[in-house]
Amino acid sequence: MAFSIRLQKNIEERLERLSALTNRPKSFYVNEALIHGRSVALLETIYLTETDRESATAESLGHELGREDPVQQLSLV
Repeated sequence: MAFSIRLQKNIEERLERLSALTNRPKSFYVNEALIHGRSVALLETIYLTETDRESATAESLGHELGREDPVQQLSLV
């Protein structure tokens, strides 16, 4: 079921940033907040930490392989 809600500007900006950094739609985070009762601050902590971990893993893989950009070197892009 689709519906629209009005958010405070700062909440909308934080959701937009979170969405852009994690490549997930804002609706994903709104559902997380509604279904699981999670605050935007908690969502930022969970998903931005997850994104940082994934970036660090890709970077360390590149260093282990002696490559600067492991994703490009593995022809995944």
